[in-house]
Amino acid sequence: MQVNVTLDRENALPLDPEETLGNIAITDETGCRIRQENIWVDDWLAALVNGVEALGRGEESFSADIESEASPIVFGLQGELFSLSFAETTLTGSLSAFRNDLKKGVQKMLAAFEPDVCFRPDSLWAQLQIFAD
Repeated sequence: MQVNVTLDRENALPLDPEETLGNIAITDETGCRIRQENIWVDDWLAALVNGVEALGRGEESFSADIESEASPIVFGLQGELFSLSFAETTLTGSLSAFRNDLKKGVQKMLAAFEPDVCFRPDSLWAQLQIFAD
């Protein structure tokens, strides 16, 4: 699966960790896609990271709520088959490949901030920074 996250660059730079609006597209190997626009990027990335980490701990399924969305992201793992569902769309693929793509997406977003930015320890960006390291 590929994870593509873009930020809304209409906001003045430097990028404010509290105002990170953007778009996300997640595409599996069959071309099936989950695409959401005008979202809080940190909320979505944190939900995806939470799901990946839950499956990595051995859980077979995990539901991640997103504050700004009515539907959760649902993760599943049956043997080697990884699935990610949102609303009425389900993507399938490799959990390890998705984790790697997600990590690259998080690193790309973190690189958009000024090098000396300091995230609040309780912020989603601080949690995402731990995942990206």
